[in-house]
Amino acid sequence: MRTSSAVETRSTRSADRSTPTKIIVIGLIGLLLICFYVAVVRFSVNVPIVDDFMYVFTLTRLLDPAATWQKIVLLIIEQHNDHRILLSRLAFLTTYAFEGHLNFQTLIIVASLSVAGMVWLIGRLFRRAQLSSWAILPVAFLLFQPSYHANVWWALSIWQHTVTLFLYILLFYLVLKATGRYQVSAWLLGAVLVFSNSNGIVAWFTVVLLLAVNRRWKQAGIWAVSGIILAVLYYNLGYDFRSQGSFQVIIQHPVWVFKSVVSFLGGAVYLNGWRWLGIPNLWLVLGTGVSVMVIVILAWWRMFFDRVRPSVPFQVFAALALVLCGTAGAASLTRSDGHFSVIDRYQVYSVLCVISAYALALLTVKGRWNQSLVVGMNVVGAWFCLVAWQLYPPILAEKRQQLISQTYSLEHYNKSVVDNLFLLDPYWQGLWKQAVTKGQYQFPNTELSGVEPVLRQKAGGYVATSFNVKDTVVNELSVDHDLAMVENKTLPTPDYMLLQSTAETHILPARTLTAEQPFRASGPPIGVKTTFYPQALTPGNYRIGWLNVDGDKPVAEWTKQFYVKGADDASKPFR
Repeated sequence: MRTSSAVETRSTRSADRSTPTKIIVIGLIGLLLICFYVAVVRFSVNVPIVDDFMYVFTLTRLLDPAATWQKIVLLIIEQHNDHRILLSRLAFLTTYAFEGHLNFQTLIIVASLSVAGMVWLIGRLFRRAQLSSWAILPVAFLLFQPSYHANVWWALSIWQHTVTLFLYILLFYLVLKATGRYQVSAWLLGAVLVFSNSNGIVAWFTVVLLLAVNRRWKQAGIWAVSGIILAVLYYNLGYDFRSQGSFQVIIQHPVWVFKSVVSFLGGAVYLNGWRWLGIPNLWLVLGTGVSVMVIVILAWWRMFFDRVRPSVPFQVFAALALVLCGTAGAASLTRSDGHFSVIDRYQVYSVLCVISAYALALLTVKGRWNQSLVVGMNVVGAWFCLVAWQLYPPILAEKRQQLISQTYSLEHYNKSVVDNLFLLDPYWQGLWKQAVTKGQYQFPNTELSGVEPVLRQKAGGYVATSFNVKDTVVNELSVDHDLAMVENKTLPTPDYMLLQSTAETHILPARTLTAEQPFRASGPPIGVKTTFYPQALTPGNYRIGWLNVDGDKPVAEWTKQFYVKGADDASKPFR
């Protein structure tokens, strides 16, 4: 016999799912979705950065007439750093098949649809759990915002992280369906994910746990045996693991490893270190991380020891949370030095940590506690989303500016002084030239297209501007390069900075370093500090200038100052 409380709860949920409520919630989510995808289209650029170059090189090698079928298969599944990236490689090849050339902006836009996919799939799970229609809104607030901005302008990052996270949710959802068709689909998807992301093996192990919890022993055995086979293939097909001494780190530094894991789990609220809600950011991040960790531990305790089997939505979020915790551990061991483990491209994981903890708590508490949690998360989520839209669009604008300036250098010199990691190697630079010559990659049309005549014009006179030039040597990965910071604290920020030698003219992003406090009454002051970072320049004297682009009328101006690149001239930065 149903209790009056149960009847009351059910009637309340029915009221929440009424048509007016649905319209309001769908309208708000639609508005958030539009803002998010306008930003994606606005700030993404068809230009490779960092690891994206490896996709160009892979395509060039795949299209080599001498490539055998065996070599083609190995190139598609070959190691990238310490992991595999099968899914993203297949996406790049699909783009090439449809467009006839690699288009990184298309890849970013298509991959960003996975964010909407996550909101839809989580909403489907919430509906299955008969939760209030308002319960899904905090998820939209947390996902349709730009705090994980690396996944807006970096093609590899969004495919490697955001897309695979969506597919993990889908994987667990399919696994818990009993029919054979869904099981085959889940197995194939899981196999692709094993070779597509470092978390793939963790997700496969999580599937075995899920099947064991549901006492589907035969299927658990099949997944366990096939998982061992896939793991053996993963680690034996041309895999060159570079050991990080992870277990030794845990033994020697257990406190800071724990701190890094907790900061990863709570990193969503980092928001560029901004002190929001009046709480010091350090304590806010650590507090959020501890809360997430406790909720995940309690959820899996319930999975194993509760006499009543948890609902399918609960199991899906518990499985996702376990994969996220595995990511936190791996990232802390390989990326952290004992401080915060908050990395731009991993922020989407931290956001999903908060969403998973929220969903698990929501599926556990009942009655007024459930309603209070929904209301509280809507308030916090809305505030979080608003702050993120205040903080990160300027960062995205600067990233776009950097990519556009990089496009100019790549097109004219087959290298970039902003992002030159791979093209410093003659072998990779040769593959890049080959890809451009054969049209496998085509440069986008930007505001810097056709700017060469303006740069060649003789200035009527030098502009008297005083710059402060600082030289240091920075070691980044295995590359040694000179880092020059050129700044002017009074100059209104131009669109681009210029360095011109007798042989080359480099167009560089001009960045405004301002306080990161949002909601400033008068907005950030213009030109507080204008900086750029030229790397890997050919030794010589470089005249400093700046470039403003107003529509189709670019204007270049040159100063009286020079930056001198070269060890012999380090003591004389100006001429």
